[in-house]
Amino acid sequence: MPTLSLMTFAAALSTLAAAACATPTPAPPASPGVKVPGRDRGAVAGTVLDETTGAPVAGAVVIVTAPHLGFERRLVSDAAGAFFEASLPPGEVALGVSCPGFAPRRVEDVVVTNDATVTVEVRLTSDARAPR
Repeated sequence: MPTLSLMTFAAALSTLAAAACATPTPAPPASPGVKVPGRDRGAVAGTVLDETTGAPVAGAVVIVTAPHLGFERRLVSDAAGAFFEASLPPGEVALGVSCPGFAPRRVEDVVVTNDATVTVEVRLTSDARAPR
């Protein structure tokens, strides 16, 4: 019977080794100051203002897009005309801003960098003054 026990042991050891090889090993934690690919993020903070009066525009819809990444985020400006998004991929993004009573506006080439906040001021023209 020793042969059967040895065969059973060998089969169990083989199964255990295969399972250990199939289990993914977690990545080691990053050292302070070292960027981990795929985890870096930046932010955009902005204000939507009436071009004529300088008053804040509340309720403006701000669409943040990064076409190269297929990324899109929808924001709405608050009572102070402010908007903020803290988790954007690094690279160029565009902002599309619209609000009833104003002509839509697009802001291109906003550059988001890792661990930083880019600030944008968007001035909207009222529909009455918008070029036709």
